[in-house]
Amino acid sequence: MCFDRTPLTKPIPDEDIENNIKTSALFEKAFEYPCHTQSVERMIRLVSEASGKVFGQDARDGYVKAKLDSRTQLPEFETKSQYVPEKK
Repeated sequence: MCFDRTPLTKPIPDEDIENNIKTSALFEKAFEYPCHTQSVERMIRLVSEASGKVFGQDARDGYVKAKLDSRTQLPEFETKSQYVPEKK
């Protein structure tokens, strides 16, 4: 049976992975990388949204890049009073 390798384990040889599984050293190393941060959750949501709106890997990639680019063009506010328009 053949499985695709994850980006985290691609550079690690198969023998090292097998040895690390036996000694559980791989699990200790895996916790060194942040994988459940708020930014990761945001990107998962964005990629999920893109896969529902467009078809194909290139289109999904373009959708995500365009969305991220549009976010950088939005103004940044430091306080809520700057964000909420003043009432007349």
